[in-house]
Amino acid sequence: FRATQDFYRENNEWIKELIKKEGQPALLELWEERYFYFVLKFERPVLSAQNRSATLSTNQIDVESSLEYMVDNEGKKRQKYDIHFTDVDGIKKYPVILHNSPTGGLERILWGLIETAIRDKDKIVPGFRTWLSPIQVRILTISNDQHDYAEKILEILSKESYRVDFDDRNEKLGKKIRQSEIDWIPYTIILGTKEQEDQTISVRKRLIGHPIGPKKETSKNINNIKLSELIEMLKEDTKGFPKHKLPKPFRKFSTKISFRK
Repeated sequence: FRATQDFYRENNEWIKELIKKEGQPALLELWEERYFYFVLKFERPVLSAQNRSATLSTNQIDVESSLEYMVDNEGKKRQKYDIHFTDVDGIKKYPVILHNSPTGGLERILWGLIETAIRDKDKIVPGFRTWLSPIQVRILTISNDQHDYAEKILEILSKESYRVDFDDRNEKLGKKIRQSEIDWIPYTIILGTKEQEDQTISVRKRLIGHPIGPKKETSKNINNIKLSELIEMLKEDTKGFPKHKLPKPFRKFSTKISFRK
């Protein structure tokens, strides 16, 4: 943490609360004067899977950049961004600007999520939240007899703009479930004779973010439910987030582009 002494005096309880939430030691540097555009800057290291500090997330409370200009120590005017608004009292005011840089580019954010999940995989079930997961739903069949039913479900969920694929490989169910676990799929649909006859589905829901218990379970089974019930779960998981279905070639294993032999 870096802060001016004035800001710290007025907000020290809030700063202490931030440190308590992290549950980690913190270094606090106080300035008699403000040397930069911010009154508070705090950084948090993002750890790699090897538990090493690999990048920083930075937050700043900027009280200068929105102004029309600043006068430097030599008395010279320095042009700023002149970001202003008219308040309810009719007076022109300049807002405080909050700088939030989780780690930099989007790929660095995803890297941080993956590394954190791998680092904590023995304590917390790893994976992306449903709204962020590259594949939100995967469909598996016990035999080829359920392929037509699987194709129907694939079409319905794709029309709902969910990212769903169908593992149509001629492999044993256990191997396909294992692949779904490796890929951190939030919802895995399993179709057998009973599901096809009843026009229902059975689902393995990945317990993403949950503590790993004594039995080391990473998923829970939800058997013989209507497809509409799964769609409601997906709506709840993705509420407020953008949706975008997969391109058609990526919806089935048999048509996916693969660079492996």
